[in-house]
Amino acid sequence: ETEASEEAVRNGNVRIPMSILDLSGAIPAALCTSAFLFSYYKGRFHVGLWYKTYLIACCMAVMKGILDVVTILPDSIGWKQCKERLGPEAFEKMKDRH
Repeated sequence: ETEASEEAVRNGNVRIPMSILDLSGAIPAALCTSAFLFSYYKGRFHVGLWYKTYLIACCMAVMKGILDVVTILPDSIGWKQCKERLGPEAFEKMKDRH
């Protein structure tokens, strides 16, 4: 099994659940919110700090979205599974665009 999983990594055919990929956006948001709540609880709440924290979080979310759109790396689950996940209609739209 180890040899098969190493080969899958080498070939770029690793199945990563979408929920884990979605966490890449949820974790920073949770950290910002928990820092905000902690500072409020400790009595050190400051509107300027709140503004800066969420401004940076917003910039990070926008950058993550831009990088997701412009990435040229193939899907981690491989081409066959990517086509299946897209479905025939979405696949044709993508094929017509490129």
